[in-house]
This record gives sequence, structure tokens and C-alpha cells, in this order.
Amino acid sequence: MNNPIGIKGLYPNIIEWMRKYLKPKYKGAIIEVYDSHSIYLSKLLQRKKLHTNFKDFDTYAIKVDLTAIITDKNKTELAFVEVKSTPITLKDVGQLLGYCRIADPLEAFLISPKGMSTALHNLLIKYGKIDILGFNNKTIKIARWNIDNNDIDYSSIIPRGK
Repeated sequence: MNNPIGIKGLYPNIIEWMRKYLKPKYKGAIIEVYDSHSIYLSKLLQRKKLHTNFKDFDTYAIKVDLTAIITDKNKTELAFVEVKSTPITLKDVGQLLGYCRIADPLEAFLISPKGMSTALHNLLIKYGKIDILGFNNKTIKIARWNIDNNDIDYSSIIPRGK
């Protein structure tokens, strides 16, 4: 990657994007987004005193790059972003899919300035295997991060229309 700040240097901009993305979708909710790459999700929830909102939080021994906590008067939900510096691969999808199966976030994104690998693109687009992105009636979204605009490239989102 030709980005001199490194992948973790993208986190602040992606955190800001995530806040802006979630705010209109979950009107009235408190939305906090954290760089959580170095802490287990279970520990993050404990530190924020939100662990009691997740009955199985102690099984969340996962380190998600960025975690959004969406709290409204009735419940607390999660959203995940995994950030990659290389083209996104099937292995990356499998990693995030595992996290999603454990903690069941409302939303999950795989983002890279390099987009998807050719093999993953072929699997999803050429052969139509979008179903591999599914978990609990939701779908992981894959997108290219535009470093110049500090935003995702909305035309790159897979699955389309999400």
C-alpha cells in the first residue's frame, strides 16, 4: 500500500465515516465508534459497562478493528468494520463472518483501499456467490476505501444496492 500513515492511520477517518453512516440509520440512538483492534470485544463492553446488555458477552473473545456501539432506550447493538491494507480475500470474509456469527452485529463491513482480490471478485460477482457474505439474515458489505476523499467508494459496495 502506498499510504505512508499505515492501515491503523486510516482508523480515525473510517471511525468518522462510520459515525456519519450510522447516525441517520439509527435516529435517536447514541452511537460510539471505537478503535478496538487491540482489545477483546468482551473487555471493551465491560469497560463501557455495557456487558450486561449482551447475555453471551463472555464469548466475545474477538478483536474487531473498529466497533460501533449503538444504544437507544430499548437496547444496545453493535456494528463492525474490518480494515485491510491488501485486497480483501475470502480469508478476510471468513474472519469477519466468524465475528458476526459470534456477536451478531446490526452491520458489518470489510474495507480496503485496495478493494477485493481477483479471486474474491470472481467468486462474488462472476459466479454470484453473494450468499457467502450472509449471517443471521444480514449481509457483510465489502467496499473500497477512497483515501483521497476519506470515504468509501459507494460504487464499489458488494452486494450492490446495500
